[in-house]
Amino acid sequence: MIERELTKDEFIQLCIETKEEAEIEFYEQTKPHAVEKTGFIDKDGKPVYFAWLTKKGSIYHCWTLYSFDITEKIKMFRLARDRTKAWAEKYGAIHSTMEEGYPECLRWVKRMGFKVISRENNLIQSRLEG
Repeated sequence: MIERELTKDEFIQLCIETKEEAEIEFYEQTKPHAVEKTGFIDKDGKPVYFAWLTKKGSIYHCWTLYSFDITEKIKMFRLARDRTKAWAEKYGAIHSTMEEGYPECLRWVKRMGFKVISRENNLIQSRLEG
């Protein structure tokens, strides 16, 4: 697995593959606030992970998009966890927001080290301390 920033076409391919086409517009809206970006390409050359860290005011927020349909899921998770922890060490606490109803995604966030800090209006807020 190779870590590098995804091209726009690779990002769009990942969005389509994960049925998250709405993320394309969301990323374009948050891109001006991005301070870090990374992506992973699997051994077959397929984009499987994209993360970006934004800063709005004094709050850092991590956004991710990833494929569960890969052979190197554990390796991808370890790389993602290490990258996110490095960002937290560099910038301090990082926040994450997700909608209720995605248990596999919530497990992923918790395994990454994020702690749930609130649940309201169908949203789960979590934070990774730096």
